[in-house]
Amino acid sequence: MGVLKSSSNHEVLWSFMKDSYTLTGKMYIIASPKFSHRLGTPSKRLAPEVGPEFWEEQRLKQWKLLSKDYRATFSWPVSGEINKIAEGASWSAYKGLNTIKASYGQDVGYQYTSLECLEFKQLSLSELNEMENGEKPLTPKQQLENVHQMAYDNFCILVFKPSRVDHITKPKSGVPVRNIFTLSKEGQWSVENVTP
Repeated sequence: MGVLKSSSNHEVLWSFMKDSYTLTGKMYIIASPKFSHRLGTPSKRLAPEVGPEFWEEQRLKQWKLLSKDYRATFSWPVSGEINKIAEGASWSAYKGLNTIKASYGQDVGYQYTSLECLEFKQLSLSELNEMENGEKPLTPKQQLENVHQMAYDNFCILVFKPSRVDHITKPKSGVPVRNIFTLSKEGQWSVENVTP
């Protein structure tokens, strides 16, 4: 995420047998509204005609398209971090300094390897406080809903808005053809044929 936020231009290479495309542009992170204070909200430059509700609908649409096994990985600890857990100890990925504790009273770890896409009611702040203080334990249904909400909050979509496309076509014989498409500030594409 830091790489996306720190750079104003990004490149995506898309290559086939005869064609390759190098797209240059801006990448936007569409995160949970809960994380908008850390990751920002989609820029008006991305799509000035739509509001944040549109992007939340798109995020939910993509979430529902994920397989239940892949969906569960968003409830797991951060990928690539070194495990520093004593043998036999339990822990939660959501108690770290840089995360929001969304799973009260739960040590989730790798408990869920599959998550169905649920329609659920988010727990109220008073219900969450009662659970955090141990006054009221989570029911199995509430635990599943809470983990599902946490996983969904961890899910982001990336939207790439290209401003330049470098397209090279490689024929079976002869000289490759290279075209560069550039987007103007007015939103019009122009094309130039250049040497390969």
